[in-house]
Amino acid sequence: MADLPEEAVAAVKLTRADAVKLVADQLAADCAGDVTAAEAAVAEARDLFRVWAVRVAVNSTNGGLDAVQAMVGSATLPMSWRCLYQLNEGEDGGSTASVVFSDNQKTYDARYHAMIDVEIVGEGVQLRDAWARALTTLRTAQERDLRVGAMKKDARDALMKAALSGTAEGEAVVAAIKALSAALKVKV
Repeated sequence: MADLPEEAVAAVKLTRADAVKLVADQLAADCAGDVTAAEAAVAEARDLFRVWAVRVAVNSTNGGLDAVQAMVGSATLPMSWRCLYQLNEGEDGGSTASVVFSDNQKTYDARYHAMIDVEIVGEGVQLRDAWARALTTLRTAQERDLRVGAMKKDARDALMKAALSGTAEGEAVVAAIKALSAALKVKV
C-alpha cells in the first residue's frame, strides 16, 4: 500500500466512510420507524383495553346510568367516560379498572358522576397483557434508538463490518471496495 498515491488511499477510505455512514443512517431510520410503530401499537392496545373496560362497566349497571341521567335531568347531554386504569412497563396495574361516567369532565360542574370498578378477567386480561407487551416493545425500540444516536464512529465501523461479513449485499460492498482499490493500484 506504500506505493499507492495518497489520492487512491483517500478514495478507498472515503468509500469505507460512505459505507459506514449509509449503514448508520439506515440503522437510525429503521430505529426511528420502530419507535413510531411501537408508540402506535401502545396507543391501540391501551384504547382497546379501555373500551373493553367501559363496555363491561356499562353492562354491569343494567341501565342504571340511563336512570341516573334521567333523574338528574341531564339525559339530553352526552355522557363522557374515562378509564382510570394505568399500566406502566414492568408493572402490574392491578386487577380492577375504574371507569368514571359523568356529564362533565370537571367534577365540580358535573350533575352526575359515577365510578364503577371493573374486575379484569377473561378478555380484559388478554387486552391488558397485549398492552404490557406493546409497552415492552416500545421500551426496547427506544433503547435501540438511543444506542444508535449515541453510537461512536468505532462502534458504527464495527457494526458495519459485522453486517457486511454475513450478507450478500455486504459482500458486494466489500468486493466493490476491493475492486476500486485494485483499479486505483493498476492506474498508478
